[in-house]
Amino acid sequence: MRATNQRCLRRVAAWRQGGSWVLILPMLLAGAGCGDIEGADVDPPDIAVQEGAVTATPSALNPDKVLLVRDVSVVDRDFGTASDPARTVDPCKSTSEADANRHWTFGYFMKQMALKSGMSASDFAAGWLIRWGVTSLVWATPAPGTVPFNPSTTLNEVIDPEVAFQPTEGEDTVPGLILHLWRKASCMQAAGKDIEDPAVDSICPPDRVATTPLAMNKAPFRLLAIVNRPDLRNVRYFGEGNAGELRFAFQILNPMARDLDGSGACTGLDGPGGSATEGQNQLLILEYAANKADPKAYERQWEALNTLTLNSSTYRNQLQAITDSVVNSGAAPSNVNQSALIRVRTNTTVTNSTWVLREFMIATNKGLEPVEVKQTPLPQLNDHPEASNNPLLSNWANANQMPILNQTHLVPSMYQGQRLRGFKGENSQFNTFWRMAGVSNNDVRHKLSLNTCSGCHGLETGNGHFNNTGNAFAMILARHYRQRSVISSFISGVGKDGQPYQISDPGNNNVKRSFNELKVRQTEMWNLIYR
Repeated sequence: MRATNQRCLRRVAAWRQGGSWVLILPMLLAGAGCGDIEGADVDPPDIAVQEGAVTATPSALNPDKVLLVRDVSVVDRDFGTASDPARTVDPCKSTSEADANRHWTFGYFMKQMALKSGMSASDFAAGWLIRWGVTSLVWATPAPGTVPFNPSTTLNEVIDPEVAFQPTEGEDTVPGLILHLWRKASCMQAAGKDIEDPAVDSICPPDRVATTPLAMNKAPFRLLAIVNRPDLRNVRYFGEGNAGELRFAFQILNPMARDLDGSGACTGLDGPGGSATEGQNQLLILEYAANKADPKAYERQWEALNTLTLNSSTYRNQLQAITDSVVNSGAAPSNVNQSALIRVRTNTTVTNSTWVLREFMIATNKGLEPVEVKQTPLPQLNDHPEASNNPLLSNWANANQMPILNQTHLVPSMYQGQRLRGFKGENSQFNTFWRMAGVSNNDVRHKLSLNTCSGCHGLETGNGHFNNTGNAFAMILARHYRQRSVISSFISGVGKDGQPYQISDPGNNNVKRSFNELKVRQTEMWNLIYR
């Protein structure tokens, strides 16, 4: 279906006084709003922004508006009007498959990924979850080649077996649980019954559930944040766009269980092992390449949000205009499925003793396939009692010290004839960091560890011990419906004591490390626009 979309416009007039820019005439022209788009055949709406500096310093960019949007007026926009439509929905509160046309729902993103694949959104999503559970088969990515890297046309067709390594508790039963519960909720909806109907097991017995198509409005995911990452435009080994990335962080839900808070919304997904605390921090993130003819103009569209009221129709309409231009099928014509999706990443657990991080790409077969975890070595190459203490990683790090220190390195799939890059990241009780006893330069050790999934979500940034809530592992934490997600101190730069965030280096307690990711991203965004 083609739809005509209103353009969301913002024009800014500014004049320069002394050494700074003064905003004198903001004109907000929202039209009738940005209508629903069912597919990529529609030209995405745009925002016209007049040239001219409007932000004097990086710190004037409000991260909550232009870098990491998690206000409930955005991420829980489940009601609307013709000019300001609903954009999200909780699967336990939704009864209509039409809700999957809301533009910031997981179901909408699945539909866009599948649109040019020849598969239904249900088959596309189910195939991904099934292949996620088959952990013995992981697609390998090639050695670095021409930048920008196109994941869907250069993904190696040769499937490599995953190297067996602990944990052995079957962490990949999580996707099977997601698929089963999603099918069951879809079955109940098809039967016109509520998920809490006491006859649920007779209405939807196992044999019926197993053949029920997935309803996209029942996709068991809650939007936590919409993330602009202009800082990822510099080293583009893995398909990052020339304007960086656009990301959507989600919490994994149980679509067959409502939260006890009385909201009627879903509760978080407990692991198959019954984990009931951190198990509700089961997370997923969609990462898209923001490739634009004019990266500066694209980032000015984000900057234009800075002067708007966060909880306003104008803000939401303009933000949707930006996100539609990246996530709709057709945004990347040269990619398989014409999708700009670079990867899907998951953080899941069964029993809380070990969390597993995995990665997926749209492959040449047009489906989402498990692939190696970028920049993260095989878990058994770390130095801990259960590991083989193989010196391969230390040898590679010592041979690549300068790129690692400059953070321009690439952990390759193979090194010296042996597998180096991992098929998954692992966090063992949140205590993971990369020790590399054979590397004498601790700054090299730190930079390499910091850029791995397991180190960044572990002790290398203090997660699990020092973030501003005391919760472990996540950068953006799971939340209840109508509550804003909390971000880690690594992101915010603020510790639990309200002071600038600083931790002891896990490889050398005499060294202090400070982190403030939002400040870094503010600077990168400002530099892209004005330098």
